[in-house]
Amino acid sequence: MAQTASFYSSIKKSASTLPESSDRAFPTNPNFHLSTIEVSNTKISEANGTAPQIHARTRPGSDQGGAPHAGDGFERSSAYIDWCWANGFEGSLEKSGADLMEEREAYQHIQARRVAHSRLHRNPKAFLKAVCSGDLSSDDIDRPIFKQAAAVIEASKEDAGARSSLLDMLLQLSGHGDFVFQTVADRSNTPFLRGLIKLHDHKALWLRPLEEWKPKSKNHDKMFGELTHHLFDQYGDVPTFMESVWLRDDRPSWRFRDWYVLWDAAAICARRSLLSR
Repeated sequence: MAQTASFYSSIKKSASTLPESSDRAFPTNPNFHLSTIEVSNTKISEANGTAPQIHARTRPGSDQGGAPHAGDGFERSSAYIDWCWANGFEGSLEKSGADLMEEREAYQHIQARRVAHSRLHRNPKAFLKAVCSGDLSSDDIDRPIFKQAAAVIEASKEDAGARSSLLDMLLQLSGHGDFVFQTVADRSNTPFLRGLIKLHDHKALWLRPLEEWKPKSKNHDKMFGELTHHLFDQYGDVPTFMESVWLRDDRPSWRFRDWYVLWDAAAICARRSLLSR
């Protein structure tokens, strides 16, 4: 017990400086000894910052299920503490058995949720429905492309009517391949979905139905440009360089989007002015 107390004391002093590590699942064996742990490399190396490995040890001959020690299942105590804070638990190594069992149940629930949603990427329409309805969060997704897509949708207007309308638009566009989930060429941090949501925000000003859009190109950048012209360019005279305004997030960009939408109206006024002279 003296060794255990000394170990926890050293962990508390050094937890803030330990290297980060990805979380590991709690061990599946429920028979954990409540007062004994097996510690390897208990002395933290000052030279390389290596943290000790923590392993739960099963109580010999016990048939009764117990709770894991604080930190069991995680390579480093800092990873365990980070997990606790991220999931609404106290970031401490001093926990009661009831606290630890509650954490374990929460962890298992999170893992079960991840497994349930892990295959949704194989069905883009089901994925979009789950995200737009709020049943699937970006925190539940590991694949970068789909995680990014979910985060972009989560940042859009949250009221049910807007999300339902957005979903209808995205489901129609998903019929043109994986366009909805792609990013701008050479700009992996700029998903087309960001621009599609802005196009949807201006839906009241669309000049043509989305259903009538038939992309001529299979290039994703060109497809996005064609879509913007289909929705807002009555006479085909909006410059192509203006297409990028729908993909921008900087504050002045909303003015440029208004210019795009009003381009034809301004052109008509200019023509009438010239003809009246």
